[in-house]
Amino acid sequence: MRVDFSTGEHVSTWKLCPLSLSKIRVLFRLLASEMKHEVEWTKALKVLGVKSVGSVQIHLCEDLEMRAIQKQYRKLDRTTDVLSFPSLEIPDIQNQFKVLDRADRSWGSLVLSHPTIARGAARGRRKVELEYVDVLIHGFLHLLGFDHVIGKGVTASDAKRMKSLQAKLFKKAQKIL
Repeated sequence: MRVDFSTGEHVSTWKLCPLSLSKIRVLFRLLASEMKHEVEWTKALKVLGVKSVGSVQIHLCEDLEMRAIQKQYRKLDRTTDVLSFPSLEIPDIQNQFKVLDRADRSWGSLVLSHPTIARGAARGRRKVELEYVDVLIHGFLHLLGFDHVIGKGVTASDAKRMKSLQAKLFKKAQKIL
C-alpha cells in the first residue's frame, strides 16, 4: 500500500514524527494484510466498487491547524490527535474509483496533530512512537468505516469491536516495528 505524506504550514518536516516514513509504510502494509480478513474491509471495497485500494494520505500538522480543520468539518472548536476523511464518504465515489488505477485509489486521508499526540503519549506514560502507531491504527479503522462514538447507527457493540480490533492490531504492530 502506498502512503503519501504532507505537512502543514507550520510543520517544516516529518522529522517531528518519531516513526520513520518507512516504518509507517510497514505499518500500513500490516494493516492492509490483517484487515483483508475482516468483514468491514470487504464491505468497504464493495461500497467503493473495487477489488483493491492502493493508498492512503497522511498529513502532519500543529494544533492550530488541526483545530481549524476540526471546527470546519466536525463543528468542534478544539484540537484532536487524528481526523479521518474516508473515501467511503465521498458522493459517487464508486464511479470515480472505477476509472482510477489501483495505486490512485485511496482509502482516504488522515490528519495528525503532533503536539496532541505527544501530550497523549505523556498522559498514557508511553513513548511517542507507540502513541503514533496507536493513533494511525485508530485513524485507519475509521477510514474503513469503523466508529466508536455511540449513536447515529453506532452501537456499544460496534464501539467495543473497534476498540478490540485496534488493540489486536497494536500488539501485532509492536512486534514488527
